[in-house]
Amino acid sequence: MHRLSIKVKKMHLLAELIIFYLIELTNIEGMLTCIASASYSSAEALGRVVNESSINLLFMLLKGDERTITAYLAKWYKDHTDQLSKWKAHLDGKEHQEKVSKLIDSRMDTLELYKEYTEKLKQVYSVKESELNGLWYNTMHKRFSELDRFEEYVEVYHRLSGASHVTAEDTMASLMSSQLPEEAKVLIEHESNCIQL
Repeated sequence: MHRLSIKVKKMHLLAELIIFYLIELTNIEGMLTCIASASYSSAEALGRVVNESSINLLFMLLKGDERTITAYLAKWYKDHTDQLSKWKAHLDGKEHQEKVSKLIDSRMDTLELYKEYTEKLKQVYSVKESELNGLWYNTMHKRFSELDRFEEYVEVYHRLSGASHVTAEDTMASLMSSQLPEEAKVLIEHESNCIQL
């Protein structure tokens, strides 16, 4: 296996992050296309991605620095590899253990490059493992609040999060409206979509 070498240039991390997020904002085009074609559920899912990406970028730019970005990346790596390890342990004794374990091992091998990158970032920006949670909050609620955008969290992000997960509200609305005439169902759906979008 060819081994790649990762270099960390101290002055480029923030600029590279901004460029990456600007490229990712193409999700806005997808969201607007879904709205124009009345594909509201898909628009809601993309709207959540756009909102979350925007808040993450704003948080890094306005409340953080390269150390914040380092914590964000290092925490993702740790959480992801922890989940893969838990998955592999869960496979113990299962019929498909050998096949799936090979896939997990392959993914873990691929992630070694990410480990190397995050370790170098931690060295360059002097980030200790014990500082990660203080630099990058686990919850979107905390990031919204730190940016003084709690109302946006409740009005936009929370609403979009609920819509993309089919909540109890969605289930109740569907069960209650199943007894209503078609024109009432259309009005209920329209009201829900207007509030969410």
